[in-house]
Amino acid sequence: LEPFFNAAASQFVLGHRIPFPLWLSLAPVVI
Repeated sequence: LEPFFNAAASQFVLGHRIPFPLWLSLAPVVI
């Protein structure tokens, strides 16, 4: 699951340019 999550996370961050703190707050929901 980790490789898939890392790839999805990378594409999401690169695609949306969301702030890192916001990503950290969303990560538990995605996981």
